Amino acid sequence: MFEDFLSCLDSMGLAFIELCDVATMIKKDGCDLKIKAKEDASVKLSKKLAIGPEEYKLDATKDYYRGVETILNSEVAALTKAIELSN
Repeated sequence: MFEDFLSCLDSMGLAFIELCDVATMIKKDGCDLKIKAKEDASVKLSKKLAIGPEEYKLDATKDYYRGVETILNSEVAALTKAIELSN
């Protein structure tokens, strides 16, 4: 188990590990701490990238820079706005 712990730290390039990661490693050895695992960052990114500009819905609170409709915070928001304007 200690080798798993060290390899996890080494693969992430970090000097710390979160409790949910420890719980996941311990669960493999048969001990369940009843801690809900967080969603992996790579899973979040792949979900975010899976939404294309055609399906994306603009949100005034998060997509417009300081509420200005001509400045967008993300590439997908800009593409969505461009498609909206071209139609």
